[in-house]
Amino acid sequence: MDRVLALARETRKLRFVTAFQPYHFSPYAAVQMAATYQRASGNRLVWNIINGGSEVVQKQVGDFVPHDDRYLRATEFMDVVRGYWNNPDFHYHGKYYQAEGGGLKGPLAKAELPLICTAGSSEPAREFGAKHADYYLMRAERPHEVAELIADVRRRARAYGREDAIRFGLSIDVITRETDEEARAEAKRFFDEAEARGATKAAAAHAGLRSARKLGYETEFRREEPAQRQYDEFFIHPNVWAGFGYIGIPPGCALVGSYTDVVARIREYHAIGIDLFFLAGYPHLEEAYRIGEHILPHFRAERAAASRPEAGAALPLAANGG
Repeated sequence: MDRVLALARETRKLRFVTAFQPYHFSPYAAVQMAATYQRASGNRLVWNIINGGSEVVQKQVGDFVPHDDRYLRATEFMDVVRGYWNNPDFHYHGKYYQAEGGGLKGPLAKAELPLICTAGSSEPAREFGAKHADYYLMRAERPHEVAELIADVRRRARAYGREDAIRFGLSIDVITRETDEEARAEAKRFFDEAEARGATKAAAAHAGLRSARKLGYETEFRREEPAQRQYDEFFIHPNVWAGFGYIGIPPGCALVGSYTDVVARIREYHAIGIDLFFLAGYPHLEEAYRIGEHILPHFRAERAAASRPEAGAALPLAANGG
């Protein structure tokens, strides 16, 4: 909290993203904390609601609620959060939560609800996002696959009267250099080093823990095939490289290419409905500088117009998940 207050004092546009699962907090505690953060930061808090992608890991941390039911719990969690936020005398009776008369009062009631983000491509995840998300986040796939997912979630949002309210975000790494050849050489270095230390075998073992839906390219590049693959086999679309996923580096895909090509691919994804980009790279600091110096300046107009997603506005591109 002290760090957030310090950063809030020294910044004006920086947003504070907190990722958590609904079982971490009671809705009332989450509302109280979030409202306090909002008052301190000038309404710059973002919630990333996650529900876990692995039954094994969830049980390891003490959560035995099945996958689909976790999204039902999250839906109730957000129903109660919105109720507390907008009603000082809120009542609710659900399967996972109940409320008898609580709600925000006084100065905290003036704070805005945090921006809500969520991810997940299962049926329950899509339904939860359609009902409650300001931004539905997804991992990179081929543009036509991303467009199909956007259309499906937007159709579901229509049932809640939110077709025009929901926006869409994409999480993708970036390997960009002055030339395409330099960028590909860096991708190859990552791939070859991972193969040499056996990272693909470790990634295959970890993949077995996941209960989340496999993306199209993940099905195509099954690790149990005996032949050793080459790094350039993992380009699923121009400049879109799925090699990170094969060697176990999330979120799995990267934009690989010259500065000009990476800008073009971002614009291609934006054209099909992506408004928020979580751009990251390795090493984090060096790649963040490259993104900031050579990619983001091409989007000055879009970033200048970006704000909370009201009246059709959108958040800016975000380097390194910021």
